Amino acid sequence: MQIYKHGSPRQDYPQGRMNFHHELKIWPVHFDPLIRGVKKAEYRWNDREFKVGDVLKFREWDPETEEYTGRHAFARVIHVADQPPIPAGFALLSLTRP
Repeated sequence: MQIYKHGSPRQDYPQGRMNFHHELKIWPVHFDPLIRGVKKAEYRWNDREFKVGDVLKFREWDPETEEYTGRHAFARVIHVADQPPIPAGFALLSLTRP
């Protein structure tokens, strides 16, 4: 995953197909595996109607300080599982690098 720090030269979203961009909070315990490429899926409340091709901007959130750390990473949704046995209202998103 690409990682950026606020103030870095690249603060735009990755270029590519026109898809919806979602900005999501992520705790450090989940952010580190994401940027290492180990975390390839995200289980979320599907209040945003995620679709294949959507770009996710994960912003690292520190629950202790209740502030963003300034680090973020992008991922692209390549599969959305939102049918049983996934509970209604939730989605399991398969991710790849944008």
